[in-house]
Amino acid sequence: MRRKNHQKEVRISVQDHGSGISSSELAHIFEPFYRSPEVVNAQIHGTGLGLAVAKRNCRGNGRTTVGNE
Repeated sequence: MRRKNHQKEVRISVQDHGSGISSSELAHIFEPFYRSPEVVNAQIHGTGLGLAVAKRNCRGNGRTTVGNE
């Protein structure tokens, strides 16, 4: 996680080393309880709430953008 001060905003970047998110799924990743079919099929545990909660917290204070490398 990195924090950068810009003129009128603070940018927080989060990077992980997971399996990644396909471009076709980016429109859904902030939906509460959304879990990709790959994750479900791999029987990786989770609720699908993490990104929804993170976006809600950020939305109250600004905007959220997503990048996939």
